[in-house]
Amino acid sequence: MKILKCTLDDLDLIAEFAYTKNKIETERCRPFLANDSIEKIKVAYTRDIIEKERDILLMYDKDKLIGFTAFFWIPEDKYLQLIRGIYALNNYDLVASNFLNYFKENFRDYKMYTNNAKEHLNYNNFFLSRDFEQLEDAQLYKLEDYSNGFFSSKIDYLNQTNEDAIYLYMNKFIDEDTYWTTERLKNNLDKFIILGYFDKTIKGYIEAQIYKDNSIEICGLEAESKKIKSELMSALSKISDEKGFSSIFLYSERKDEIDIAKELNYKYYDSNICFMKQL
Repeated sequence: MKILKCTLDDLDLIAEFAYTKNKIETERCRPFLANDSIEKIKVAYTRDIIEKERDILLMYDKDKLIGFTAFFWIPEDKYLQLIRGIYALNNYDLVASNFLNYFKENFRDYKMYTNNAKEHLNYNNFFLSRDFEQLEDAQLYKLEDYSNGFFSSKIDYLNQTNEDAIYLYMNKFIDEDTYWTTERLKNNLDKFIILGYFDKTIKGYIEAQIYKDNSIEICGLEAESKKIKSELMSALSKISDEKGFSSIFLYSERKDEIDIAKELNYKYYDSNICFMKQL
């Protein structure tokens, strides 16, 4: 067995491999869907090949490709993330074990995160058996219809006047496994939409990350009531409509947030299980 880094010469090979596996419910790797085209897969993997601090690893048995995985890393934070699962031709445990050993040898002391759909039992069972901590078992909803959006008078964008109150409120819900701490957010505000809900004092906030594909994802939502959460999500919908974002994604394990999402016309999109371990 040997592990090699992928180049653009390998693009057709891995795209066909992923396209075929994605048709099988128990082998599809998020964020790809079963009906995603080869062209869409190629675009995603081209980025992983050419961008700095992203890579795709190929595993060969003699001259036969038996698996591959894509990932990115942030050296200064010792952060490693598998971004498109692990594909294996047949022996999943063998392929995944070899990749995990590679990461342990080359990214010692990094925190490794990995996500996949709930239906991919081989993937999820593998990481559980290697003592990864399960951080999330969530549902993914997607909003493209913004007709229910409105902006309450009690909601305001993060600004110089309210930032201390918003950051202090956010810090109550941030733990050691949260990557986007308030300190990191302060240096990357162009990548986020952050709103606070104020009724004399702060009562809640919503945080959404802006992606290069013109979508946004809710990555922080805390409030004193379901009603406040609903108003924050509605405000984000209004903003998304006004700024021309293509869609909003919500990952959640919480019933109240899923109920609100359905009320706002979000549609069920996928499942997501997240694991983490320090290598």
